Order: sequence, then structure tokens, then C-alpha cells
Amino acid sequence: MEVKSRKIKVEFIRQVQDELQRHGAFLGNRKATILGGLLGDLDYLEGTAPSIPTMVTPRELRLLANFFAARETAGSVLEIGPYLGGSTQAIGYGLVASGFSGTFHVVDTFQWSDPGFKTRLREDFEALGGDHRLGKAAAEAVDQGDWYPLFNEVHRGAPYGTLVKPHRWRLPQEAGSDAQLPFLEPKEVVGALFIDAFKRWDTTFHGMKMIAPHLREGSIVIFQDFSWVDCYWLPILVSILSERMNLVAKVDNTAILRVVAPFGTEELDAFGPAPDPAKFETYSETLRNWALAQFHSGDEVGFLCHSAQRYVLCHAMRRGPEAADQFVFLRDFCRRLNATWLSDMLTNSSFEIPAA
Repeated sequence: MEVKSRKIKVEFIRQVQDELQRHGAFLGNRKATILGGLLGDLDYLEGTAPSIPTMVTPRELRLLANFFAARETAGSVLEIGPYLGGSTQAIGYGLVASGFSGTFHVVDTFQWSDPGFKTRLREDFEALGGDHRLGKAAAEAVDQGDWYPLFNEVHRGAPYGTLVKPHRWRLPQEAGSDAQLPFLEPKEVVGALFIDAFKRWDTTFHGMKMIAPHLREGSIVIFQDFSWVDCYWLPILVSILSERMNLVAKVDNTAILRVVAPFGTEELDAFGPAPDPAKFETYSETLRNWALAQFHSGDEVGFLCHSAQRYVLCHAMRRGPEAADQFVFLRDFCRRLNATWLSDMLTNSSFEIPAA
């Protein structure tokens, strides 16, 4: 009965996506919000697997599972920055439901030496211990800030485990134009890309230059941090590539885009390896437009987060007066929308604004 009901749900989602696409609803923020809300609110993962500690919200996990369940993915799937793999699990169950039989590449450093991170990793390891049989090797590695053995043990026995190929790889901050991803074949097509690790402008630029040759028309690109406060460069990148990618669905900070035309060095050079001080006004207006689009689509959190990205942009590019004005604007709207959590976070001494 569970399998049958799941198949019915997958068919329902496919019918909804087909209907929306038939009416051109894959274009535009309002329609992307509707589709994202539908996919994010439908239960799918409930009861199928134990919980994996993650920073991705439950709605984002359901969005990923339902989206991948309702489509046929041609080519490989690539995830960059899974941590313990809460998103890996969601995508994996969606792929299994869709009948995917290709390769699911999962890439991370799988290691971090920061003492605070080691404490969190140990806590997450202990939280997982009740649901998984985790061996001594995984425990010893966790003590060193290494979660590669843990990741393997968590996902190896899952229904999607045979699809997953984990790779250790450090994201580039500098790369030549001919740099390639070492875990992909030169002509391997990436049919779907999920990124939760582009936490810097330069990493985003160099990473996308290496990934772009593997994308084709119809490939899916998912940015998990699209609306996150201090990842202001992601909506800027998407706007620069607006003739190459269309917004499909959005929930919380996760945005799903579809490649409508291949892009490469020329288009990405317009984004550049670092923000251009001469383009500050353009960047700021781009984020303002994203904020307004989210507001009119009914996504108040998206509106606030993109507005906060403008504030962080001003700070990062050392535009003090503009930052002050933007904070007053944010503070007033946060009060009106009862979202003081955002203004509190921005004024918290532990919040770090990335350097431009």
C-alpha cells in the first residue's frame, strides 16, 4: 500500500508539473513560488528513513524529494557540499522513485579541523547513532573532524546507496580556464546539480566555470543558499545568466533553475572572480528586484532575505551610508512582518559579513 500510494503521489506531481509547464508556469517568480510551495508541502520522506542532521529545512527536503521523483533525469546527478547528507537522502529517494539508474556524484572535503565544528560533528554523530549502526572507524574519524567514513556508513545501505559515489574534493578559489572536475569524465553530462557549498564569490565563479561544460539544455541547477543572507552573489549570478537559466521552483532558500541554453566562459566572465566596485549600483538594483519579485509572489521571507543581501552587499563593498539606510529599511519591515529574527541576526556580534 505504501508503494502504491507513493506511485500515485509521483504521478500527481508529474501531472501538476506538466499542467504548469503547458501554461508557461515555469517562468516567473509567482509561478515558481506556487510550484515550490506545492512540492515543499507534500509529504514524501515521512516514514521512509531516519532523520539526518542538516541545515536544510524540512520544506526544502520535501521539495528536493518530490521534484526529483516527478522527473526523468538524463545524465549524472552532482551534489556539492552535502555535509552528512540530509539533502543527499532527499534527492536519493526522489531518484529511486523516478527510476533513475545513473550516477549520483556527491562531493565534499568531508573534513574540517575547526574546534567548534568538531564539537558539532560529534553531536550530530551521536544523534545518528540511535538510527544507524556506525562503526569504530567512523567514530575515530569524527574525532579528527573527518566525516567521510560516517557519510559512507549512513548512505551505503539506503535504497539509493548503489547510485551514490562520494568524492573528496576541495572547492576551487583559484583555477585555470582549462581546469576540470576530477571526478567527471570530460564529456559527462550533468543532468542535475545541487550546490550547498558556494559560500564565496570566487568559489562560485571558479566552480561554475568547471561545471558549465557539463551542463546541457534541460539540465537542472539548484542553489540551496540562493536567498541566504550572506550569499548575495548567487541571485546576482542568476540574473547575469537570465537568458540561460529560468527559475522553476523556490522554497525557503532553495531555488531550482532549468538551463534553457548552454553557457560558458564569456557569460561567466561577466560575473567575474570578484565583485567589481564599479558595478555596485547594478548589484544593489539586482538584489532589490529579486526582493520585490519575492514580495509580489507572496514570499515574504524571500523578500526580507534578498533585502538583507543588499545590506550585506553594502557592508562587504564598504558602502557605509548605503548599509545604514538599508538596515533602517530592513528593521522597519522586520517589525511590520514580525520577523525581528532577521534584524537580530544581522546585529548579532557573531554574524560575519564576508569580505568583497
